[in-house]
Amino acid sequence: ANFMRLHLQPFSWCILGTLLASSLASANEPVATEVAKGNLVAPQFSPDGTRLLVTGERMHGIAEVTIATGDVRWHLDEARVGVHSHYLADGSIGFRAKRAGRMRDLTRTAAGKISESPKPKANVFAHGDKIYLRTASGLEKISSGDRFFAPKLSPDATKIAFTGLATGVHVYDIASRSQTRIGAGTSPAWSPDSRSIAFERTEDDGHNIVGSDVWIWTEGARATALTSTDARIERHPSWSPDGSKIAFDNDKGSIFIVDVGDR
Repeated sequence: ANFMRLHLQPFSWCILGTLLASSLASANEPVATEVAKGNLVAPQFSPDGTRLLVTGERMHGIAEVTIATGDVRWHLDEARVGVHSHYLADGSIGFRAKRAGRMRDLTRTAAGKISESPKPKANVFAHGDKIYLRTASGLEKISSGDRFFAPKLSPDATKIAFTGLATGVHVYDIASRSQTRIGAGTSPAWSPDSRSIAFERTEDDGHNIVGSDVWIWTEGARATALTSTDARIERHPSWSPDGSKIAFDNDKGSIFIVDVGDR
């Protein structure tokens, strides 16, 4: 019996330490507030920070959530219009949808008027699993060694975030032409000051996503977890205009907002 006690004691302390670490992580995790629910995904803050642009399951439709009240107002009921939906600087909504037999870039004003808008010439884009930057001297390929997609230019236009199928999230500094691999993750979103990226880091069982947390990377530092609860599968993070909050969805169709805190 004494032999068993002596040999089990380190194992017991190991379990206790793991439980304490988990409890401390949960205690230090910022509280996320549910602001809306109803099969909603991919929240994006409006320029004035009072609303969230959202879409539905499989990116169907476009709606807005009033943050203060949680009211959800649907604007469009079309398949996959949420894929490219985004706020413009004046608060109107840009999106892509099929009109007259072909896909077009459209704008919906606050008054509900929809009109065709010229397709902007992207300075950064993906093509053939590579990321390209358009410069004064021509196109510059800025990625290699993986299948890359979804590039996002930082608000100050000095850096590019993009995702590799096998290698996760990367950041490319345009001036120095240097590339930094942040690590496993998808859906990078730039902070308003262009210093940080919020992204999701998921786990799967080979078929379905079984866990996901929001992580934050800041220039000059390592990425750290903003959320770490097993109670939610947090995805599609988005920063508020002042950089103080992050919105995300979960696997139940709800939208949450969490304070970022000092980072």
